Amino acid sequence: DRGVQAARAADGAFAMAFVPDGRESSVDLSRLSGGTVEAWWYDVATGSAASVGDLAASGVWAFTPPGVNGSVLVLDDATRGFPPPGEGS
Repeated sequence: DRGVQAARAADGAFAMAFVPDGRESSVDLSRLSGGTVEAWWYDVATGSAASVGDLAASGVWAFTPPGVNGSVLVLDDATRGFPPPGEGS
């Protein structure tokens, strides 16, 4: 079974979850720092990122990837000013 693999920065600045298929995944956004989380789907095949939007960093949110061939959910503390996934610093 190919399951979801996730990691979070120790300070809560960001989290990432690789979703190998089209399954919905739930994430507790209160585990991230800041009051707003900037969410993205990163397509590992094309290297492109699609914004999910800015979300309140509270409670559990459900995310469904845009495709079924493997995507990375990237969650950033919006106050950190990280660039979109794949664009570097």
